[in-house]
Amino acid sequence: MSYKRKDNQGYTLIEFLTVLVILVIVSSVISAMIFSVLQGSSRSRLDIALSQNGNYALSVISNIILASQSVVDIDGNPVENCVGTKDVNGNMVYPSGSSITVQRSNGDSTILTFTSSANPPNISSASAALTEAGVPNAGDLLDSSEVQLDTSAGRVYRFVCKQSSPYALPLILVQFSLVPVSVPVGNSSTLSQPFETQVLMENFQNN
Repeated sequence: MSYKRKDNQGYTLIEFLTVLVILVIVSSVISAMIFSVLQGSSRSRLDIALSQNGNYALSVISNIILASQSVVDIDGNPVENCVGTKDVNGNMVYPSGSSITVQRSNGDSTILTFTSSANPPNISSASAALTEAGVPNAGDLLDSSEVQLDTSAGRVYRFVCKQSSPYALPLILVQFSLVPVSVPVGNSSTLSQPFETQVLMENFQNN
């Protein structure tokens, strides 16, 4: 009697499971790599949008201040001068707020405002005439489809006016932070990007 040996026994269950586990591990690694690349690309786009909007806003604000000759008011409070006063702790305190009105030599006034109550929060620049006429969004400086003013706790958005004497050129400090519009209003985010500049009002006229 003769016997035939079977060489085609196929894969065992252990071999099949081993291959399956390897495929799952490889797929997980590849998926993680792809997700990381896409996430990095998305973060880069957000950083670019924040940088472009923030620098544009700073540029517009700086040009308006440079072309002005006086500070009319801050947060609606008339400003006689921007000379600081000492608080109870001996620290210098200067006029500051979320809006500032500056005036040119021809009498035209411009109101710069951190509009934290807008949806989404923005930075606006408008002539006093347009504001008094109730024209909304007369001059939003941020692309509200991409970024918004960061109004979360601890974030500063303000104008500060400083003078060493009533006759010295006012120095206007501008501070704010921006976040992507996808971040809920008022929520803190690691994506927040701060911006700051100081502008000397070179055309200042002491009236």
